[in-house]
Amino acid sequence: MKTAETWTWEAAEATKIYRWEYAPLIGRKIVDVRAMFPEEMDLFDWSGELGVVLTLDDGTMFIPMRDPEGNAPGTMMVQKGGK
Repeated sequence: MKTAETWTWEAAEATKIYRWEYAPLIGRKIVDVRAMFPEEMDLFDWSGELGVVLTLDDGTMFIPMRDPEGNAPGTMMVQKGGK
């Protein structure tokens, strides 16, 4: 069984990786949200449920995937800050 100390260490290590991997998102603004076009779905070899594309103010496109291998479109949870 993992201890709170182990979880804290693992979360800290994962945060380092996420901050490096997702650095292009930091400080950016989402300017568009849309469904993927069929041609884009084909590029990922996806079928079925359409993926989502978030376009940032610098033209970067953020595409949620089911897993790191990109086996299918993914989802995101949006939670407002504050109360």
